[in-house]
Amino acid sequence: MTKVLSKAALSILIGTFLFFPLGAPRAAERDLNSWMKGKQLRIVVAFRAGGGNDLTARIISKTGGKYFPGNPTITVTNLPGGGGTRGVRYAYKQPSDGLTAGQLHPRFILKPLIGIKIKGFDPSKIRLVANLRAGKAEQLICVRRAVAASWDDVLKLKRPITFGDTGYGTSGGAGAMFLQLVGAPVKVVTGYGGTAEILAALDRGELDAGRACLLGKGDTVERLHPTWVKKPTYLVPIIYHGESVDEARLAELGVPKPPLLFDLPGIKYTKAQREAFELNDLLTAVGNHSLWLPPGVPEDMYRAWSTMMMRLETDPEFIKLSKAGGQDVGYVSGGKLQDLINRANKLPPEGIELLRRLATGK
Repeated sequence: MTKVLSKAALSILIGTFLFFPLGAPRAAERDLNSWMKGKQLRIVVAFRAGGGNDLTARIISKTGGKYFPGNPTITVTNLPGGGGTRGVRYAYKQPSDGLTAGQLHPRFILKPLIGIKIKGFDPSKIRLVANLRAGKAEQLICVRRAVAASWDDVLKLKRPITFGDTGYGTSGGAGAMFLQLVGAPVKVVTGYGGTAEILAALDRGELDAGRACLLGKGDTVERLHPTWVKKPTYLVPIIYHGESVDEARLAELGVPKPPLLFDLPGIKYTKAQREAFELNDLLTAVGNHSLWLPPGVPEDMYRAWSTMMMRLETDPEFIKLSKAGGQDVGYVSGGKLQDLINRANKLPPEGIELLRRLATGK
């Protein structure tokens, strides 16, 4: 009797597979509208409240629920520590029901590319959802005006300027780390809990420079230290890399356009190193603030998160709040991010070595 039942069950399974090819909707799929009604979704931010990552997540939480089946609420959980590692590990081990999403930081993309394993987190098993802040790969290094107002002023100090960051391999810290690695007078100091902490350290005079600058109207600097944007500005952009800077905004602030990192005197690099560094800029721009889901999340929940992110790109409230917070809006899918990762995997050894040094600081 058992063998007869097994053959019958096998026949049903085969028939079901043939009737519903891969990717086609299945009658057995659950009703997400009913299942998600009254549920609470979470976005885990691996940094303190008040910074750019936190702001992005909170704007999504405020505007994204209506695009999910069942209109669930979305909350934000801040878990700073270990340069973001604590929050990433926590999100990674959450149940695979799709109710919790992590927020990606570039270092967790770049480190695996150079063979550095992150205990408690395997990026090859997560589902990359999308990014809504991926427009520009513009990065700046800003110095307190009391310390220097240009790169020439930095050279005259006869000492390295201290640049604050959360850890190695960050989006805004790559330029400073590159300069330190090639022997320029820059010293990267890591361990800060996020943008807000770095700004506080700059305000105390503990740091000379930081990644937080003044170009975005209503950005973190203006929200936390509004007096810094008054002329003469408290911070001065002295170097840029990635895309060209907003010259109209610089003129408004009364500061000159800074030089491109690769044009600084005494900076030596190869073609492969420059290619790797520029790809690093793209990965950090697209990867920073991206949402991801833990391993094993059902396909319907992955589609629900992806649809929500895609629709927010044109959501009037999301756009309004993002602009008020000094954040650009630009949708990039998880597939596009994966393409950039694949490109980085094809870099020559010299390029991979540069990525390794940027990620580790040595």
